[in-house]
Amino acid sequence: MTEEQHRKWDIIIKGIITPIIAVITVFAGIYQYTDGQKRSLEKEFDLRKIERQEQFREEKTALYKEARRVVSFLSTNDMNSDLYESKKIRFWELYWGDLAAVESSKMESLMVKFGRLLENLENEQDQEDKISTRKLMKEVSLTLARQTSEELNVD
Repeated sequence: MTEEQHRKWDIIIKGIITPIIAVITVFAGIYQYTDGQKRSLEKEFDLRKIERQEQFREEKTALYKEARRVVSFLSTNDMNSDLYESKKIRFWELYWGDLAAVESSKMESLMVKFGRLLENLENEQDQEDKISTRKLMKEVSLTLARQTSEELNVD
C-alpha cells in the first residue's frame, strides 16, 4: 500500500468510520438507558398494582367481617337497646357506602335481603310476624357469614 492510499484510508477511518462508531455507541447507550428506565417503571407499576390489590383485599376482609358481625348481632339481639340502634345505623352505613365499594353481587343481594327484613321487623306489629321475620334474618345472617368466608378464602 502506497503512502497516498494509506492516508486515504487513515482519513476514511478517522474522519468517517470513527464518528459513525461513536454515534452508534451513543445511541446504544441511550437505548440501554431508556430500556432500563422502562423496565424499572414497569416493575414499580407492577409492585404498586400488587400493593393496591393487597390493600383492597384487606379492606374487603375488614368490611366483610364487620358486616358479618353487625348482621349477626341484629338478627339475634333485642331491638330496644342502644347498642342495637347503633348496630342498625352501622348496617345502613355499610349498606349505602363502605361495603358497596368492595362487595360481590352475591353479598349485595344478601345485604339487600337483610335490609328489607330489618325494615319489615321494625314495621311489623304482630308478634308472630316478628318471630317469622327474625327467623328469616338469622337464615340470611348465616348465609351471609358463609358467603363472606367463601369469598375471603377464594380471592
